[in-house]
Amino acid sequence: TNPRKMAARSMLSRLGVRAMSVAALEAKSTVKAPAQTFGVSGRYASALWQHANKVGALDTVEKDLSNITEAMQTNITFAKYVADPCISRRSKMEGMALALASADVTTRKLAAVLCENGRLNEITNVIKDFATLMRAHRKQIEVTITSAESLDAEDLTLITDALVNFKQEGESFIISQKVDTALLGGFVVQLGDKYVDLSIVKRIRGIERILQEPV
Repeated sequence: TNPRKMAARSMLSRLGVRAMSVAALEAKSTVKAPAQTFGVSGRYASALWQHANKVGALDTVEKDLSNITEAMQTNITFAKYVADPCISRRSKMEGMALALASADVTTRKLAAVLCENGRLNEITNVIKDFATLMRAHRKQIEVTITSAESLDAEDLTLITDALVNFKQEGESFIISQKVDTALLGGFVVQLGDKYVDLSIVKRIRGIERILQEPV
């Protein structure tokens, strides 16, 4: 018998994988997730957040998921293994048990449940949805500023200062910048579900619509 497989099976047995499911995770948690997430990955992420919150492992699980993401980005063999539908569920459970041997038990249970349900290929989306829940938990709002050219520190400060009124008490911004030369000038701000377009191309299109109107 392969000693690695024996070790993996022993680990799975200690985790009590077969007793764990998304519904079970949800049933054991009384605190609702701080935001809505949708689809298959959203349900797993919500159940994971609720369970991790209950056992006080949110930050630890978040770090584990970050490590998984990094591993998938830097190790193409691992990424293919996760996505390969031809590998049996049991083999994936054993492989992930070994790969995540040093991770928190909640993270290992998530991976085991995904494998058992044939959903390991959803793990990237689950991680993204879990990140969304953590931002909501911390009252962090994603702000994306897109401009025709890279903004200097002074311009960025002026824009971020103008956004302060959009924040409620306890909230903070996570700001990222993008460059899109098609804007020609000005900038576009995506703040959570709010969208502000102050680009030159928008003004040009507005002028074009006016010029096309019948006199």
